Amino acid sequence: MDSSKYNSLLQWMKTAEGKKQIAEAEKDAWVPFNKEFPNADKSKFISQAMVVSKGNVSAEIFLKKGTGNLQSVFGLDRKYWGAEMKKALGLADIGGFPYKMSPRTKVSLPIPANFAKRPPDPQCPPFAVHPRANPSCGLRHIFPLGARA
Repeated sequence: MDSSKYNSLLQWMKTAEGKKQIAEAEKDAWVPFNKEFPNADKSKFISQAMVVSKGNVSAEIFLKKGTGNLQSVFGLDRKYWGAEMKKALGLADIGGFPYKMSPRTKVSLPIPANFAKRPPDPQCPPFAVHPRANPSCGLRHIFPLGARA
């Protein structure tokens, strides 16, 4: 970018319209962040706008790691998030499970067996089968599909 284009972009950023668009972009960046991470400590994050051209403004949320040191939240693959990032996002209490596998709710939902159509196979009882017990039937006999009669 030559200096005249750079100067005109800099002048536009100082106008009321430029400041308004930058402020709106920074405000709008918080919407998906708050939706995905409602338990995050928002004091540890900052929204930073990027101006590409006049009227083309975007913003991103960053973790403040220190003076002049920012780490992108959405621009970094989640498997590379450090403990500090996970703690600031409110994800420290997932019990060692990968974030994508962790439940987003604390409510456990029951998984009922479908015995309405036919009773289970008498060789395999419908209660808990230990993984090392070598049951004589498979799971499809314990939990029959609704389509099969």
